[in-house]
Amino acid sequence: MKFRQAFLKVHSYLGIAIGGILIIVSASGCFFMFHKELSNLLYADLYSVKPVPGAQHLSADTIRRIAAEAYPVSPLREIVFKNNPASSVKIYAWDLHIIHINPYTGALLGIQDKFDDPFLLAWELHTTLCLGKFGGYVVNLCTLLVIPMAISGIVLWWPRKKEKWKRVFILPFKGAWKSINYKWHAIGGFYISVFLLLIAFSGMMIGYKWFQDVVYYVSSSPPKYRIVPQSRSANLDKAPLQKALNQVSRLFPERYEAVIGIPSKENGSYIFRITFDDPLSKWHYLYFDQYSGDLLKARYYQNYSLGDKINTAKYQLHSGQILGIPGMVFIFFVTLFTIVLVVSGIIIWWQGYRITNKKINS
Repeated sequence: MKFRQAFLKVHSYLGIAIGGILIIVSASGCFFMFHKELSNLLYADLYSVKPVPGAQHLSADTIRRIAAEAYPVSPLREIVFKNNPASSVKIYAWDLHIIHINPYTGALLGIQDKFDDPFLLAWELHTTLCLGKFGGYVVNLCTLLVIPMAISGIVLWWPRKKEKWKRVFILPFKGAWKSINYKWHAIGGFYISVFLLLIAFSGMMIGYKWFQDVVYYVSSSPPKYRIVPQSRSANLDKAPLQKALNQVSRLFPERYEAVIGIPSKENGSYIFRITFDDPLSKWHYLYFDQYSGDLLKARYYQNYSLGDKINTAKYQLHSGQILGIPGMVFIFFVTLFTIVLVVSGIIIWWQGYRITNKKINS
């Protein structure tokens, strides 16, 4: 009995402590889930262009310069080149603004921020609660605490008598609302607990470097590509970024997009993340000298260690993208039901709190 009471206290206190944050993070995650698909429809004037017959794209270096001049407030963080002639080029700044450029004319299509793009606001809420680095620490801690909360919930759900096993799997629809609320919290929580733990573990891989190291240790497969090569070339190229992009185009003509990380340091390198349309396809990473455009190192998926493969898939696992749209829909409903669990759990706690207070004051 004391054992279960200890787990009940852990489960209750954690739920009360992080419940509000969990609702915000879950709701914003649900809203952000299909941002790519919806943004292409809602902001077609920013995300798409009319291909000009026979026209060539401006160089990647020119597009980067145009974006930097159009938005000098913050350094640029990332450039997204889709392998689609009807797509604009999307450039992310470090302060979460997105600059959209027509790759044929260099025209500025628009600049988005969290105040005119609800998906950017949802992303900032999901990752930092709109509180900057401090909010990021809070979200990461909340993600960590979800794990003992979910495990303690499973322990509390676990039947102590064999004859109760049949009843603990069936969700009730009739009866007193307090009983229905309790059983939906307990039984529904059990059904999604495994997937909630998957979301939490993948979220920790995103938020904590030390947890990535845990994954490498547990999988007995140390990282093969942890060190990022530095740019040291004395041979300056007029268009090093375009030179690098040309090499990527030759290596991966069937790619979906090339996401280019822009170096923030003088000795940093361009980091290309190559993705494919098939959700089960794997990512490749290529590193290029930012001055010469020469290939410094390539990380091909087939050469990853098991730990590399797991850590590389953290975003896809977290959002369900690893299984495409069906996986995303499933994670969407798991996350949505998490909000229901928090609310129902608070109701259960409040009922117990009121009963306890009555006993004390009687």
